[in-house]
Amino acid sequence: MDYWFDCVTPPNTPKEEAVETEMKVTEGIITHVWIMHPPGCHGVAHAKIFDGIHQLYPTNPAEDYRGSGFPMEFDDAYEVKEPSKLWLVTWNDSVSYPHAVYVRVTIQPKAYAMPWLIVKDLVDILKRLIGI
Repeated sequence: MDYWFDCVTPPNTPKEEAVETEMKVTEGIITHVWIMHPPGCHGVAHAKIFDGIHQLYPTNPAEDYRGSGFPMEFDDAYEVKEPSKLWLVTWNDSVSYPHAVYVRVTIQPKAYAMPWLIVKDLVDILKRLIGI
């Protein structure tokens, strides 16, 4: 499943007053993330993605995504255990212009994203059937 989110952050929004955009997703495995700051952002629009209080992306907590017209994308295998809310946290250092951040998250069901789970489930069923 592909989820698409966006957030426009007003000018002069400091990190301490960042905009938090709710991103409702289903359970499964996050297999791909795409983040885009449109041309014109010039590195003044910042973004981070959280699962609760845990910062997912970028992995290093001191950093954030920023750019201008260049998509940042990567593969992952983060498990969302139940229908959940991720949070897109943005702030804007620009003194004049609002800036947008676009996020696309691909979530696959466990069975598609992690085929070994199917084999594990089958082994567990066979063990129960034979009484091991």
